[in-house]
Amino acid sequence: MKKGQGTPENKKKAFGLYIELGGKNIKAMLGRLRDEHGIEVSAQTLINWATEGKWKEHIMSMGHAEFEKTMLLKLIRQIERLERRQEISPAPDMQSVYAYTNLINSALKIKRTIPEKIDPEEMCRRAKEIFENDFGIKR
Repeated sequence: MKKGQGTPENKKKAFGLYIELGGKNIKAMLGRLRDEHGIEVSAQTLINWATEGKWKEHIMSMGHAEFEKTMLLKLIRQIERLERRQEISPAPDMQSVYAYTNLINSALKIKRTIPEKIDPEEMCRRAKEIFENDFGIKR
């Protein structure tokens, strides 16, 4: 592990990926940490962070609606990515169309399960947090 890689900020980014990937694909998490955030750690370090931070327990303690709100925001982010890619390359490929349709359907299904009274300010705060933590984008 390089010096400074175990910072709270880096652990927070890793935890965001852990949630997104359901804690199941360490190899994918390591690749995304490296490629998207410039964080290079070993699999053992990542496992140690998860154990020390009790990431699994934290996910389990998240309320069902809380988890669904987070997943909905992540789906919306993926939908926006596909839309941006479509703007750059107007000739749609069938795989992108299929992915886009599935993401929309999944987002609608999740939205139906979330209580109607979602605080817009809370959703905005959570969206900003995801953009900052997962992608380093400040809005």
